[in-house]
Amino acid sequence: MVKAKTIDNLGIDTSVRWAQDQAYLDKSLIKESPFISRQTTIDVTSPSFASAFDALFQTNKRFAPWALFLAPNAYNLQKMRLFTYQSIPSLGSYEFLSAQIEKMKAKVTLSKKARKKRQEAGQGPEYSWEDEHEEKEEMHESKTLIALLEHLQHIDSMMIAINSRRSQYQKG
Repeated sequence: MVKAKTIDNLGIDTSVRWAQDQAYLDKSLIKESPFISRQTTIDVTSPSFASAFDALFQTNKRFAPWALFLAPNAYNLQKMRLFTYQSIPSLGSYEFLSAQIEKMKAKVTLSKKARKKRQEAGQGPEYSWEDEHEEKEEMHESKTLIALLEHLQHIDSMMIAINSRRSQYQKG
């Protein structure tokens, strides 16, 4: 049976090595350590598990703040991770995007009605082609924006499915 090692039976070599290491040690670090402010301590609120995926893609280093000025309001509310449930989180939630689409559709119908009322009252633009051009331009812009937001909603729903599958496989 192997005899247990204790301080008293380590030998003189260990004591010599300790004395040499003490010569290289900067003792001012030990003396000044109580003067470090308490703000440097960080409470850990996130899990300490780091997956191989996070190490490979360095998701913790994405969008690190680098500027000397303060971040905008609500900047820290969104985490710009590689896998989020939204392609553009700053646009808002699914419900907000749906409400925006409905508002755009309602605005187009209201402007059509207002334009028709102006034409009936004879208060339209000087040339009729100006009104038609304005209507076509407004319709084109609204259709483009609505198509964009609908595609973003579809992409977001696909991202939710992808992330749920990724989480499912990651959990095992």
